[in-house]
Amino acid sequence: MILTRSWLNEWIDLSDISTDELCKRLNSLGLEVDSVQELCAPLNVVVGRVISCEKHPNADKLNVCRVEVGAETKQIVCGAKNVVDATFVSVAMIGAKLPNGLEIKHRKIRGIESEGMICSSSELGLPSINDGIMILDESIGELEVGKEIGEYEIFNDAIIEIDLTPNRGDCLSIYGVARDLGAAFNKELKLPKRVDYKESIGIGKILSFAYDEIDGVNMHYKVAQIDNIKVPLSVDLRLAEIGQKIDNDLDKLLAYAMHESGVILNAYDFNFFGEEKAKLFLRQNEFVELLSEDEVASKVGVCYNKASKPNSNKVILEASYVNPNKIVPIVATNEVEPDSYYHRTSRGSEPDVDFGMDILVKLLSECSHSTICSGSSTYYAKAQKKSISINLKDIEKLIGQEIDKSEVSSILKHLGFSIQNLDGDRFGVIVPAFRHDITNIEDVTEEILRIIGIDNIAPKKLKFFEHNRVNESLSRHRFKRMLKQKAVANGYYEVVTYLFSENAKLQKYGFKTVQKELSILNPITSEMDGLRTTMLLNLLEAVQRNINYGKKRVQLFEIGTVFDENRVEKEQISFVFSGCVSDDNVSNSGKPKDVDLISFINSIASIIGDFELRQITVKNGLIHPYQSGDIIIQGKRVGYLSKLHPNTEFEIPTTYIATIDVEPLIPAKKEARAISNFQAVTRDLSVLIPKDVTFEAIKEILDTIEIENLRSYYAVDIYEDESLQNQKSLTLRFVIQSDEKTLQDEDLNPIMDQILKVLEDKAKAKLR
Repeated sequence: MILTRSWLNEWIDLSDISTDELCKRLNSLGLEVDSVQELCAPLNVVVGRVISCEKHPNADKLNVCRVEVGAETKQIVCGAKNVVDATFVSVAMIGAKLPNGLEIKHRKIRGIESEGMICSSSELGLPSINDGIMILDESIGELEVGKEIGEYEIFNDAIIEIDLTPNRGDCLSIYGVARDLGAAFNKELKLPKRVDYKESIGIGKILSFAYDEIDGVNMHYKVAQIDNIKVPLSVDLRLAEIGQKIDNDLDKLLAYAMHESGVILNAYDFNFFGEEKAKLFLRQNEFVELLSEDEVASKVGVCYNKASKPNSNKVILEASYVNPNKIVPIVATNEVEPDSYYHRTSRGSEPDVDFGMDILVKLLSECSHSTICSGSSTYYAKAQKKSISINLKDIEKLIGQEIDKSEVSSILKHLGFSIQNLDGDRFGVIVPAFRHDITNIEDVTEEILRIIGIDNIAPKKLKFFEHNRVNESLSRHRFKRMLKQKAVANGYYEVVTYLFSENAKLQKYGFKTVQKELSILNPITSEMDGLRTTMLLNLLEAVQRNINYGKKRVQLFEIGTVFDENRVEKEQISFVFSGCVSDDNVSNSGKPKDVDLISFINSIASIIGDFELRQITVKNGLIHPYQSGDIIIQGKRVGYLSKLHPNTEFEIPTTYIATIDVEPLIPAKKEARAISNFQAVTRDLSVLIPKDVTFEAIKEILDTIEIENLRSYYAVDIYEDESLQNQKSLTLRFVIQSDEKTLQDEDLNPIMDQILKVLEDKAKAKLR
């Protein structure tokens, strides 16, 4: 980024700041100064006014000029073609020494006396702006004949080149750098005043603008009739100083306004979009494209169709912004040749497109006979303001010293941030749209530190502050670790299998598969062509391998992610217990029994805690129709367990499986319950109930009884016999305990009578 001191001075008062101090401050702001070129006009070079210009009698390419240089008029021979169009020029007087080493003397040129030299910009040590002499105008200040040109600020300037990091696109403009300096020097910016310009008919009569809803894009269009552009010397000179050599006058003004404002500015020929009425359409393809009825005019912010460039005096002016986070990945993955605009777009141009258009229109009104259509055609994407919650104490910890809250507020406001709810040490910061790189408190602190200056931070001993890391993620991690430890303690081995599975096998056993449009596009192998919707198949394959290796007892578990058909993830823990219930040993005479349902249930309960089993509601090809059930914890189904169905392809011994959702197992909070100091008493109750009445139905009935001292109950025996006909015997054991005394028979009998009465009324039970 190249800028000049005089250009900056138009936006912020630098009259009391030296160039050296300015460069040091830019460096401290992180805008590293790469080079500085001091411009100093030579002495004895003055403003002259050309009174007459005639052909040299002895040379076709020379002119004899009479030039007023104050109190006297000089005759000067000049070979520049454009001297015939000049009024005010820079004249090196006799005795002047130019930067190229030339000393001006009284000379005769082809027999004609010459008393000085009319200079070009390069002869005065300035960048070259044309092939002829430098013609002065009022853009450099009020012209006074005979005045030393060194008294004009623009000729005693400093060209400063700064090296910007890619995230600081907001400083790719005079306005952006001035904004940072305003915060650094605590000075207000000198924002340009709006100008009145000649307006014609309303824009809606000659331009229609349609668009798709597109995120991260701002557009502003105006129509102008531009005649007789006369580019001021200040514009020509500054463009040359920043290294932009442009031939077209309109392009010069566009480049100047863009470098000044930071907004991407462009112009199109009106007739490219229509003759009587222009039709513009903004669409989201891969790029954001502006189209006429049948042709793309530009990929906004990336490249422009040369056919759309102005070739008449009726033009459409465009100010645009495209969020760099939106455009950069697309350009990186597409074969497109971006032009010079993309450098600004990719780093983040100024999003306030109205501001950029105002700068351009002001420049056009001053430098040409332009008529602008009243009104504008605009599109502004709906943007959510990025807000960051800030604690002043956290900023002070990051910086290393205390800082006044008002100073923080002042710095952030100068930099374009908004402050919300400035109450105590906590407040909210709204990040300006031109700082897409600011995402957290560390970024905000860096902005504050840039302005304070790292050299102004007092050195201190290094301290480490450890944040409280006890959060939901840590609690979840600890709980899962505890589950794993309990599983290992109960003889299970943890395995980790692929997240992938074979869709054909999942479908074979009745499991859902991820929808085709959400599934894997390029699977590793055909056996891993889908995301797993269960871990059990992978675990059973691992069991099969272990059995093939000669293992007689295999206990495996895995905690991991599974997916549903919509590719929504959830975490489960799955168990497989296959083969013998224990290893060979003396107690079983080397002939251990196969694992059974009760043994498997007890092992699972030892890991996840108490649970109930109810009639299974899940169906798949792995579940045994008679030895299976849903796992219920606190009234909610959390998974299921089952004996492996005998009709599977797995050639393994007796096997039991279980799969359980992890989320419901995590306790919401710790609860403490008082423990009675008095003995608990158990009472058994045997009743006859109809055969079709399930224990689940009995449980639902008993759960409705509100008995203060009834702690728990469970079934201990179910008996059926032909003598009972269509009834069955159910024996229940009740645990009764008081917090106040040891219960006696006179306390227990009413409780048992109440339970029996409820069962008789609601379950047609009879005391056996």
